[in-house]
Amino acid sequence: MITLSRKKTTLFTMKPWQTPAHDCRARNYVQVDVELFCHPAYIALHAKAKAALFFLMAHCAGQREFSCTYIQAERAGISPSSFAAALDELAAAGFIRVSSGRASMQKNVIAFINDWKDTAPGRRQNKPRGKSISPLQN
Repeated sequence: MITLSRKKTTLFTMKPWQTPAHDCRARNYVQVDVELFCHPAYIALHAKAKAALFFLMAHCAGQREFSCTYIQAERAGISPSSFAAALDELAAAGFIRVSSGRASMQKNVIAFINDWKDTAPGRRQNKPRGKSISPLQN
């Protein structure tokens, strides 16, 4: 006799302030060390890049390398243009590596990397906003 079983869904009990569910049960959650919030590389990120980072952490389901589309990000409330800019910023800051996607109509293949950990304290990773004028420019 062959029995077919469905994948069991594990629900995690959370604190009431950690989940919107009234029964405090969550299917997915993102596990983050609190020290991340104090790291200079994270502090230097713009708000949309931080939101995209947490979206990617939730979307990856524990995998270091995974695929993600702009449509999936849009369903999570991140516009395609904001998501593209956030991916660029996260890659420049050393949080992720992005392969394929843009030029082709394929999914982005994203991998989490640890280059951001080598950031010196107090150093800003992203480009400053606005146009900067150097004394060397005429």
